[in-house]
Amino acid sequence: MDISFNVSDGYCAIEPTKQLCEKYIALKPLVIIMKAFLRQKGLNDTHIGGIGSFLLLVLVTAFLQYTIKENQEKNITLGKLLLELLSFYGKNFNYRKLGISIVGDGMLFNKPCFNDSLTVENPQDPDVDIGKSVRDFDNIAKEFITARDLLKQNGMSLASIIKSIPTKKFHTN
Repeated sequence: MDISFNVSDGYCAIEPTKQLCEKYIALKPLVIIMKAFLRQKGLNDTHIGGIGSFLLLVLVTAFLQYTIKENQEKNITLGKLLLELLSFYGKNFNYRKLGISIVGDGMLFNKPCFNDSLTVENPQDPDVDIGKSVRDFDNIAKEFITARDLLKQNGMSLASIIKSIPTKKFHTN
């Protein structure tokens, strides 16, 4: 769940998000894992240049669209998808040259000019670049590769990249 203030398009994203989750069964678990990972690394706050929830949803969707086009493997596991997602954005995707769109079946497109900003088309408004607020994608990409390597070294244990959050015990009188 996300709460947005002073934005008009948050409510409009509910139905398309549901449709994406139905179309791409791995979308929801991958977004949840990545959201927890980014939060623990302090890379989720859009106000300081991190990847927020909606952008993350679009990035994971774009990865799944790309993977489906490039890889016809039917029985791909969630673990393998996670490794490929981390590799894709951590190493393979050239964000300086390419932009991302998830409209239709999605596409990677050549940016009009090379630059250091992440370019991601807002599927609700193609004139809006929801990736431009990410300030240091190189650092985020390095964290993705580190996470991928840790997962491989530790038998795909999510605990190697996402630490458990201590729960508070509530006492009732």
